[in-house]
Amino acid sequence: MDAARLARLRSFLTSTAMSAVTLNDGTSFLVDPGRSKVARFNETAAFVVEELKRGASTQEELVSGVVSVFDVSPEEARREIGELLTTLEAGLLDPSGS
Repeated sequence: MDAARLARLRSFLTSTAMSAVTLNDGTSFLVDPGRSKVARFNETAAFVVEELKRGASTQEELVSGVVSVFDVSPEEARREIGELLTTLEAGLLDPSGS
């Protein structure tokens, strides 16, 4: 995902009423009360969302962060992050909410 698309996604995550909630068992949710939507994330996806909100500006920054915290290869991290970002972009930024 290019930097402009990441910036748009980060802007949306930080400028709306979006809330991230983590339960005691480590399960995380992203809640969009404006559209009554809830997304459930695993620990890695929650980490990526938080890194985006903190200002990560490239997919490679996200890959580096994931590789440094989780037991995953850069290639696997890159693929999984790409899929997550595409899913987030479609679900959060698409006006239809699909």
